[in-house]
Order: sequence, then structure tokens, then C-alpha cells
Amino acid sequence: MSLLNVILFCIRDKMIQPSISKDIMMKRYMENNNLELSKNTVYKSLNVLKLSKPEQINMILIVSSAPSRFDRRLAIRQTWWKQCKSTSKLSVKCVFLTDWKDPKTDGLHLLLESYKYGDIYFQNLTGGYDFGKRFLYHMAWAMQNFIFDYFLRTDDDYFLCIKKLLDEIPMPPKNLYHWGWVHCIKDMVRPDESIILLSKDLIEKFLYQDPQKMLCHRWGGQMIGIWINNLGINNFRYKHDTRLHHDPPAEHVPYFNNKTDICSSYIGIHGSYPSKMRSFWNSSNFNTFINNKTLDEHCVYCKYNQTINWKLFFGEWKAEPKLCKDNPNWGGMFGATYPGRQGP
Repeated sequence: MSLLNVILFCIRDKMIQPSISKDIMMKRYMENNNLELSKNTVYKSLNVLKLSKPEQINMILIVSSAPSRFDRRLAIRQTWWKQCKSTSKLSVKCVFLTDWKDPKTDGLHLLLESYKYGDIYFQNLTGGYDFGKRFLYHMAWAMQNFIFDYFLRTDDDYFLCIKKLLDEIPMPPKNLYHWGWVHCIKDMVRPDESIILLSKDLIEKFLYQDPQKMLCHRWGGQMIGIWINNLGINNFRYKHDTRLHHDPPAEHVPYFNNKTDICSSYIGIHGSYPSKMRSFWNSSNFNTFINNKTLDEHCVYCKYNQTINWKLFFGEWKAEPKLCKDNPNWGGMFGATYPGRQGP
């Protein structure tokens, strides 16, 4: 058997082969939640991959990464990924989700990477710029494969002070919970999808929407903002953590060039490309911060009503919401990697 065939067999057996578990826990879980994604018009086209049985954890952390961004994934593995460990307070699992590539063409390196590290899972998406669809897939994938309390999704250029984060996550779990970076602009209020923490019940409300009316959007943050508006969820507010750096990318900010012990002041830094990520990690002292607070006590709320009007956006950020069931597409070459703020 060739090396490629061996790798394919191992990956399919351990990571991506869809199967229907007969495990009693899974059966009860699906019955109790009544979330039959495979029968839902919206999720059929996503063909969400199921693992052999669900894993019970407090938090699933998903890093969204393009297939070509091996350099970023490696930098994460060599830095804050090392602290993705369950504690006495809560259990956590950290994974990368990336698009599937045909190993007979340009996907062999991905299979080799997944076989070596065991932390990559593949999604049935083909790249492009449909970030809303990708975010929807991540939520559905988490619901299919994990019994969890919290869902955290980040971009692969986020340096995360994860030890600090795990210590501050509210436990027991809170309902209707959001945490992250919030765009507080009148009539354009929405969370940023680059880092977003959601409670399970909130994700259930999103996924349970009427498939005939559920709207999707090119951008995940705007899509969630639209859902919050349409669902009319009472007693829900976005939480904005002032210790998150979002823009401009940290790589382009002179202040961060000589900044040491980053986690004493911040909890996450966006735009941390590989060299910067390693620099932050190497200069950090994770024993310098003393915390007796939760994430809530570091957050502020937007002064505006949580409304969003897509017509007020401009440039690439302006896109009309469309019915998810129609499997809409908002452009971008098939299989393309979005260059983002760093560029290709």
C-alpha cells in the first residue's frame, strides 16, 4: 500500500469519515436536543461531517484556518496552543477547521499535517469568501460532534492568552452568553467573527431557526447581528472585552514591537502573524497576572441598540442577506484563500 493510501486510510478512519453512532449517549443527546441537521434544508448542503461519537467537554475552541496557512497553524502550535489544557474548572478541546483538498492534487500536505499533529478536522467547503457559511458550518459541526457549554471561534492570526481566558470563563455556564469584540456603530452593531464566544443555548437558537426564513450573509459577524435582530432574544447583550486588540493588525503597530509580558495587559491580539506570535509567546510571563474576576467584569456594553442595517455598509462589507436554504454565494474564486489584512 502506498504512503498516500495509508495516510488516507488513517485520516478517514480517525478524523473525517462520517458515520452514524449507535452510542446510547449520542442517541439520547440527539433526542433531547431534537437537532436533526441532516434533515434540515439549510444543513443538507453543508454535509456536516460526524465523528464516531460525541465528546463531552465544557468548551470547544475552533481556529478557522485556510488550507495554505500552515505557517500560522505551526506558530499557534508552538505558542499558546501548548496551554490549551483542561483545568479543574473546565474541560477544553482546541482544533483547527480547514477546507478539504483533494490529496491527489494539492491536498497531500494537509493530510501529512493532520496525520502528524492530529488536531485538524476538515470541512466540506471549497474556500472562497463565504465567511457566514463557514461560521454556520463551524456551529453545526460543533453541535454534531460535541456536548459542550461554550463555543469559541477565532481566526488563525489571533494570539490568545488562553490560560487567562480559561481562568475567567464563567462557571457554572451562563445562558444567552456572548463575549468578544463588538463593533459599536449606530445601526451597524454586531460582534466581530475573528474571536467570538457563545453559549450552547444561543447556538441552538441560531440553528433552530425556520429553514424557510433563515438568512445568511457573506460575513459571519453581520449574519449573527441579523439573527439577533430577527429572533428578538430578550435579556441578551453583546459583551465587548476591552483587553482585545482588533485593529490595525498587531504586526503593523510599533507599540507591539517591544511589548513584553503581553498577557498582563491583554487577553487576545488580532493580526499576530507567525513572527509576532512567537515574539509575544517568548516574552510572556504567565505567572504575573493574578485574577479573581470573570470575563464579565472586564467587559463593556455598546451604548446603541443592538440593530444592524446591511444597507449602511460599503465596499466589500456591503452584501444583501439571502436565504440560507438557497445556498447563496457572495463571490471569491472557487477554492481561493481570502488574503485578509496580511495579504497572500
